[in-house]
Amino acid sequence: MNKYSIVVFAVFFAAAAASCEDDPEYTVDKDAGGSDSGKSADAGTDDNNDAGEGADADADADADTDADADADADGDLPDAGPAVEAFVVMPNGPRGLAFASGYLWIARAFMDADNVTKFDPESRVPFDDTTAGHRPAGVLAAAGAVWVTNNSDDPGTVSRINPATAEVDETIEVETKPWGMTYAESSVWVANTGDNSVSRINPANNQVTETIKVGAGPVFLAYGADSIWVSNYNEGNGKNVTRINAVSNSKEATIQVGNGPSAIVLHGGSIWVALEGDDKVARINATDNTVAETIDVPLGAYQLLSAVDSLWAVGYMGKISRINTDKGEVVDTVDTGGRCEGIAYGENLIWVTDLTNGLMYLINPAKMAE
Repeated sequence: MNKYSIVVFAVFFAAAAASCEDDPEYTVDKDAGGSDSGKSADAGTDDNNDAGEGADADADADADTDADADADADGDLPDAGPAVEAFVVMPNGPRGLAFASGYLWIARAFMDADNVTKFDPESRVPFDDTTAGHRPAGVLAAAGAVWVTNNSDDPGTVSRINPATAEVDETIEVETKPWGMTYAESSVWVANTGDNSVSRINPANNQVTETIKVGAGPVFLAYGADSIWVSNYNEGNGKNVTRINAVSNSKEATIQVGNGPSAIVLHGGSIWVALEGDDKVARINATDNTVAETIDVPLGAYQLLSAVDSLWAVGYMGKISRINTDKGEVVDTVDTGGRCEGIAYGENLIWVTDLTNGLMYLINPAKMAE
């Protein structure tokens, strides 16, 4: 995030706090401005350790940013483009998110505030905060429940949340540093980044039925072609994807894909993986377990989403790219200026969480090129 964005958000949050201190979360129309509509009591304090930027960055901003701060002293949010319809102030480090039972469930991790927020996408008002484990990260809606990986529990855990009561029904012990999840063959599958493994959970009894060793640093999972696909972020110089048979739990292939494989999704009948180190996305041919094609994503690719006949890539510095895989190119972009970690689709909008700035962006695909 650039210095301009840091200063603008700091001024915005300060103005918001001054206007109303009893309502820390709310929706802001993109053109609303900060001091007239802001209600955030604590958003400006976010210096989440995972974000790489925080309070020190604000304090150390160079003198040459003073003019920018003065120019935006009215607290206006930066212009991220016409596709961004609204911002939601979401303090305490918003990360992964998923839709379940008509609500959006958002993992939030900041210092000791380890919560999962139940959020109404229509009224755009949060309903409940559920206390999860330490540093909740990934969120999955499956088997009538909301599943949340607690990345810093030791050993790692997964919280099973009842969407009707917003309470944790079960805490399931897995391996170290669980992160991404997927659902397949009546099971929840969890990538354990710190243990180089994948845990398979049976939702019927909340028990781990299998732990499968994969490559180094598995982060995300996808299901397709009767297989679980695992991105191994730290596996040697030629980083790879592990293919697991979802029935037998056996490893079927190790596929060299490129540098920094992170998010992995099923899109258009194919498996696509984000190559963060190469600024590309790669399509894997499930027939012969090879990379069939790659598409350049100049603004970076860390998270992926398949929605509205497009592949959406999120770069770590808040650059969101809409990819037309038939054309093999990026067709439009949104620049948020923050570190975005989660992306989901619902209510005809793309929802993106910004960990650094404590925001959530509501993006209208209809206002973007296809």
